[in-house]
Amino acid sequence: SSDLIQLVETDRPELVTLINDIIRYIENQIYKNGWQSFNLAFNKIHGSFQTNLVQKFPDLTQSEIKLCSLIKLGLDNKKIATLLFLTSDSIKVSRSRLRKKLKLETNQNLDTYLSQF
Repeated sequence: SSDLIQLVETDRPELVTLINDIIRYIENQIYKNGWQSFNLAFNKIHGSFQTNLVQKFPDLTQSEIKLCSLIKLGLDNKKIATLLFLTSDSIKVSRSRLRKKLKLETNQNLDTYLSQF
């Protein structure tokens, strides 16, 4: 994307804005379509994981279900952050909030807990 922006003259800010909007749109489409494909494949392998999780915790958001699914795969915070276009610190905060929502004790491991579903 930076290469594309460099091709546009800097005295044409409206073109830079347009290019940035197009890049965001494309990234968003890749993210949406990629997640749908991931979800289909994940559900084929881990069939009832998300269903069981939502039955036990109906208040989970789509983002929390997505995080749980990625944790279930054994991905670390850095890899999850990359896949979700977030920072590792954001994932740490999300995991902490998720632990509270799942009412886990401090001695309970989130990864181990999710592996039970």
